[in-house]
Amino acid sequence: MNPEPCRCDGPSQQCRRAGVPMIGRLWELCSGVNCSAELSRRYRAKWDGLAVPQRTVTEASAAGARHAGAGTALSKLLRRFGITYSPGCKCRSMAAKMDALGTAWCESEEGMAEILEAMRTEAGKRGLPFLDAVGKMLIRQAVRAARRESDRAKKAEQAEGQGPPAV
Repeated sequence: MNPEPCRCDGPSQQCRRAGVPMIGRLWELCSGVNCSAELSRRYRAKWDGLAVPQRTVTEASAAGARHAGAGTALSKLLRRFGITYSPGCKCRSMAAKMDALGTAWCESEEGMAEILEAMRTEAGKRGLPFLDAVGKMLIRQAVRAARRESDRAKKAEQAEGQGPPAV
């Protein structure tokens, strides 16, 4: 079964197809802007609750995004410790929200609190210990990694003549 196409004219706080406002990269993935049609279809199917083969946010981002965000970077960090997505967890939607809202939001008081709460809740469900200080450290490290990746992607685009020159 194919998911319904995106009907939004642009990024919207009101559209909550993925459980979060469809702004930034989330809207691009839903509408098929700056990503392949297949990647867009897979995201819409996932958000609509349709059965699709499991893919991580990292794999999806690598397939269709120019660069990944802090949520993708945090997923990679956690995977190093053997912490991966599990059925029923909200990890993918939080990673997508982090990617969509950007590194500044992730570092803000509001963003940091929301991400830490999601991590604390998921750790509790899995029977894992959780320390806010360690969570903050991982989030900050993910933000730094996302910024480095973004800088690399921008430099590569400029070298290929696809982006504006650096100021």
